[in-house]
Amino acid sequence: MRIRPFIAAVLATALVGPTAAVISTAAPASAAESTRIVSGDGGPWLEPGYRSQGKVPAVGESLYLSVNVVNSGGAQIYDGPLQVQFKATGTKKWKTVASSSTAYLYETIKARQNGTYRAVYGGTSAYSASSISKKQKVQRKLNTSFISGKRAGVKGKIVPGAKTKITIQKKAGKKWKGFRTQKTDKKGRFTIYLPAPRNGKFQWKITFKGNKKFAPTTGRYITY
Repeated sequence: MRIRPFIAAVLATALVGPTAAVISTAAPASAAESTRIVSGDGGPWLEPGYRSQGKVPAVGESLYLSVNVVNSGGAQIYDGPLQVQFKATGTKKWKTVASSSTAYLYETIKARQNGTYRAVYGGTSAYSASSISKKQKVQRKLNTSFISGKRAGVKGKIVPGAKTKITIQKKAGKKWKGFRTQKTDKKGRFTIYLPAPRNGKFQWKITFKGNKKFAPTTGRYITY
């Protein structure tokens, strides 16, 4: 029996004396040129790397930053500070997770939880400040091992650990049907026993409920 895992105006001043009027005019100040933030490699400026648990990156997996700043004509700008900041879902505080003294940044950071990232260009006397943001979901890390013998199943832990609802579904034709539910303990540990057929195989989908901080985590398994 085997299981396998399947974001100036011009100032004019008139001075009037008793015999003459003198008018002085200040020269117009030059306005800073507008800017915008773009990707440095043609893709998204924030992009998950390898994802071991499906489309959504897990805690600790890589997020790639590729950030450039361009002027109104699309030419790259090199001067001025750049920061990438993170705000967790449900909070108001931004935290700087990467920075550069130049107007370009290429770096790898780690996925931490659901939230919003923003790249902020500080600008210079010649160029205006600008920013861009992107939401990013993150799921818990799922560590598992398999049970075989008289009873088949899967056991393991979700990280970060927490008491979480587990929904177990079994494949019936092209649909998934509810089989049962249970919970992890407060440390995120679980043991799930699954039946196996005498012939053929059963397909299973096990989902660990998400919350404000994390997206749901799903594993797929087969019993023979």
